[in-house]
Amino acid sequence: MILFGVVVGVAVMFAVTNGLHDACAAVAGAVRTRALTPLVAVVSAASFTFLGALLGNPATASFPDEFIDTAAGRDGLALLLAALLGATAWNLITWRLGLPTSSTHALLGGLTGAVLAGGRSVDWAPLLTSLVLPLVGLTVVAGGVAALAMGALIWAAHRQPPATTNRRLRIAQSVTASAVALGHGMHDGQRVAAVLLLALALADAPVAGQTWVLIWAAVAIGAGTLVGGWRITRTVARRIVRIEPATGFVAESTTAGLLVLTSFGPGLPVSTSYTIVVALTGAGAVQNRRNVKWFTLRRIVLAWLATWPASAALAAVPAFVLVRP
Repeated sequence: MILFGVVVGVAVMFAVTNGLHDACAAVAGAVRTRALTPLVAVVSAASFTFLGALLGNPATASFPDEFIDTAAGRDGLALLLAALLGATAWNLITWRLGLPTSSTHALLGGLTGAVLAGGRSVDWAPLLTSLVLPLVGLTVVAGGVAALAMGALIWAAHRQPPATTNRRLRIAQSVTASAVALGHGMHDGQRVAAVLLLALALADAPVAGQTWVLIWAAVAIGAGTLVGGWRITRTVARRIVRIEPATGFVAESTTAGLLVLTSFGPGLPVSTSYTIVVALTGAGAVQNRRNVKWFTLRRIVLAWLATWPASAALAAVPAFVLVRP
């Protein structure tokens, strides 16, 4: 039970780092355009992320345990612990650097690295087709949808005074930013809850219900949002594109729509960080290609590419120590 308690503790830490990354990225555009004050934005993000996590259903979460042989009993818990340590470490590294990366992607890397280091197997084909390709594909779709929506908005508002349009869009942003946080909680809250439920199953512990699991996940992600997401917020708000009310509204609407719609579907994985960054880039490029800060975007994409192998390597070390093949 000691090992189980450690796994639960590290899972909560992982959820906190998830809040550091994704939830604050959700409101970065609204802060930049002054649709919300920083304090209101953070409290709103934490509140709606908490609510979204409570609304989530862990049974529909996209989780790779069915494609990865984590073993049972103590070895399974040890491998899950190593995976969470690797994913949490990478989340903290990228948070320190101010790079918006995906906690879901990091968890995938941590699980595969831990399992392989522990001498178990990974069923790569279904893992890639069921989780990785949808994660990448939906991110690309978000960029395309945001670009089309931005073009439509520019056409629809071209006869309106810019000041009037911007004022209305700022009001709308207070809603769309909260919707992104809600969708983020629905997705990532259920994923953290799925980790806790897997730990319970590996420990052969009785599950009295999922309510306490959802509450733990919701509190942890909400706490991460409150305690230190400004590094990520600065990057998303200032260093990717020049965010104007139209850019922020379109990117947030696209991200919120994708998150909420897929949360009710077959558990498709969507990264809040990836989606908001690509949606901002698509909308910003349509408005004015010169607004996009391509150097910063390249750094972010390199961090995305490094997430899986880096998380796997960070998880492999404790897995090798805890579980000798």
